[in-house]
Amino acid sequence: METHLEFAFARAPFEEFTSMYRKTKRRIEKEISFTGSHLKIMSKHKDKLERIQAKATLQALLRRLKTVRDITQKEYEREDALLLNIESRIQHLQDQTQYHKNRLNRSITEHLLRTSHPVLAHNFSSAAGVKDYVDFEIFAEASKVLQDLKSHETLSALQWCDQHKSRLRKLNSPLEFSLKLQRFLECVKEGNLMGAIIYARAQFSQYTENQSEIQRAMMLLAIVNKRDQFKEYDDLFDESRWVRLQELFQKELMTVYGLPTADPLTISLLSGLASIKTPLCERKDTKNDDCPACQPTLNSLVKELPYSHRAHTSLICRITHKLIDEHNPAVCLPNGQVYSAAGIESMTSNQQMIVCPKTGEVYNSKQVKRVYIL
Repeated sequence: METHLEFAFARAPFEEFTSMYRKTKRRIEKEISFTGSHLKIMSKHKDKLERIQAKATLQALLRRLKTVRDITQKEYEREDALLLNIESRIQHLQDQTQYHKNRLNRSITEHLLRTSHPVLAHNFSSAAGVKDYVDFEIFAEASKVLQDLKSHETLSALQWCDQHKSRLRKLNSPLEFSLKLQRFLECVKEGNLMGAIIYARAQFSQYTENQSEIQRAMMLLAIVNKRDQFKEYDDLFDESRWVRLQELFQKELMTVYGLPTADPLTISLLSGLASIKTPLCERKDTKNDDCPACQPTLNSLVKELPYSHRAHTSLICRITHKLIDEHNPAVCLPNGQVYSAAGIESMTSNQQMIVCPKTGEVYNSKQVKRVYIL
């Protein structure tokens, strides 16, 4: 589990770097192709070109290339920063002195980001010194897309899909098609049937594996004014589709960047609770105040967890809450109540009398007997 979480920690900036590299490469190739095609046309028709027209075209191409150069330079700087961040994270994983403390602080920061508390996450990470180890850009990007989806806007989500197109294609992700299908459905709901037809012709031809869904959606064009007679299509107009789109985007975002679906803090907490949970944690009369799995505040988390596998039983004294072992043996009162020797000693009065905390019965210390467990 820990290895998986740390793999995601090291992989996220690498995925961001490769995504930015592909985006920069596509932009440069596009501009070179655009400039080259115009220069070829000018060369082919050089005898018919006027000097002023040729000069204006060349100046426009030069301005465009300069703009691309400036944008590319900024992206190169961002790529260098990501490479330094990857190196810093690798060194952090090798630092045994601060690793566990920083790992907890990273998990808390990421939990705050996933629960929509970005300001608090920034402040906490700065104070804890782990700001460079948390993927703020990824979560900020996700927050913007999710906010747009909540507002029934798909543009930013589709732009994100285009930026990560190659990765989503390898994952066979349905996100891009689902977004475009939803855009089509919104056009139909708004009564813009011609716009819906034009959009479908431009976008749906490439999705041959989704033809059944496309055909079902296209039926809406014929029954849009007779929806009461065709209840089987009501789900295409359901507002819950936008909620599912948000959930799908979050899932694909985490997959693309190699991040766990649940935040690391929750995963670590559940793993720890599962390792100590026993059947006694669910009984009111055997709850241990020092046991995290017995705490009422964690009941909702512990309830669905399996019991820990233990080859040997561990006994905990109800008085001292310490382990009963050969150094702190078990002893028994005449009423059958078992405690540790240290616990009985702490309850023994100056008159060598003991009051059983369970029943309230009073005994002499000489009545205590050693218990041997086989």
